[in-house]
Amino acid sequence: MKDRKRSKKQSESISVLAKPAFSNRTGNPYNWLLYTNLEKLGVKVVDYSKYRLLNQKWDIMHVHWPVNVVRVPQWRRASYKTLNLSIALTLARTKGAKIVWTVHNLETHEKYHPKLQNYFTDYFIKRVDGFISLSATANELVRSRYPVLRKVPSVVVPHGHYRDVYPNYVTKKEARNRLGIEAYGAKVILFLGRISSYKNIPSLIRTFHSLKDTNAMLLIAGKPATLKLERQIAEMAANDPERIRLHLGFVPEEDIQFYFKAGDLVALPYHDFLNSGSAVLALSYSVPILVPSKGSFKDLQSVVGKEWVRMYDEVLSSEELRYHLDYVSRNMTDRYLPLKEFAWDEIALKTLEFYKGLVCK
Repeated sequence: MKDRKRSKKQSESISVLAKPAFSNRTGNPYNWLLYTNLEKLGVKVVDYSKYRLLNQKWDIMHVHWPVNVVRVPQWRRASYKTLNLSIALTLARTKGAKIVWTVHNLETHEKYHPKLQNYFTDYFIKRVDGFISLSATANELVRSRYPVLRKVPSVVVPHGHYRDVYPNYVTKKEARNRLGIEAYGAKVILFLGRISSYKNIPSLIRTFHSLKDTNAMLLIAGKPATLKLERQIAEMAANDPERIRLHLGFVPEEDIQFYFKAGDLVALPYHDFLNSGSAVLALSYSVPILVPSKGSFKDLQSVVGKEWVRMYDEVLSSEELRYHLDYVSRNMTDRYLPLKEFAWDEIALKTLEFYKGLVCK
C-alpha cells in the first residue's frame, strides 16, 4: 500500500497525451481501461488533439495503431492524415515529449497505399523513444522487424483482461435459447469479432464442413470487412444451414455475453497476427480458445495453461478440430479461469514505471 501511495505521489507530475485515450471505449475498451487505471495512480491523461499538443506541454505522447492514418481507401484523406500525424510527432518531440508506441500490430492489414504506409512507418519508427510490447515474443518480433528499435528502451506489458467490462450474467442455457440453439448436447465452436481476411474464416468453414458430427455447430458473429468476404462466408455457410449459424453484423456490447456463454470453444485461425484482443476477450469469459501454434499465443498459453489455449500446427484439420471440441465439451464446461496476471492495476503500474524511466532519462 505504501509503495502504491509513493508511486502515485511521484507520478502526479507526469502528463500523457494519448492517441487514443478514452475516445475509443465503445469499439475497444483497452485504452480506456489502461488510462483509467493510470489516472488512479495520479497520471494526467487526455485524448490527443492538435490544440492540446500546441497549447500544453506533455511528458509523454503515447501512440496506439499509428498506421491507421493510412488505413483509409481515399488517397487524399490518407495523405492528409499521415502528414498531420508526422508533423505532430515532430512537434511533440521538439517540445520535449517522449514518443511511446504500444505495438498492437506490426502493420495495418488493409494495405490501401503501400508506398505511403512504408514511408510513414519508417518516419514514425525513427521518432519512437520507447515501445511497449504485449508479449515477449512480440517484443522480439518488433526488434527483428525494425532494427532501429533495438537500441530503444522497451518493456513487456501484457494485454489486460476484459472481465467486468461487458455484461456476464446469463447462463449457458439462457444464452443458447436466445440464439436459437436448441439441439440437445450441441458442441458449439464460436468466432466473434470483426471479420477480416487475415482471420481466415472461410478456411474455418471449410474445415468445419469436413467435421462429420451432427452435434457440432459453428457460430460466426461479426461484421465482415468487405462485401466480397461477406458474400463468400454466406455462400459457404448455406451448404450446411443446420450446423452453421451466422450473424454477419456488428454485435452490440450487451449481446456479447450471449455468444460467449453459448460457446464451448472459440476458434481463432489467424494466419497473420502479432497480438489478439479477441483471445483475451474469450478467456475473460472463461471460454477455451483454439489457435495456431505461433506468435504471442505461445506466451499466452504459458501463463494460463494448455487446457485454455489449445494449439494446432500449420493448417487446422477436421480431426484436430474434433479432438479439441470434444475435449473442452467434456472437461471445460463451467470452469473458471483466474486472470490475475492480466489485472489492469498491475498493468498500469508497469506502464507508469516505463514512463518514469523515459522522462527521467
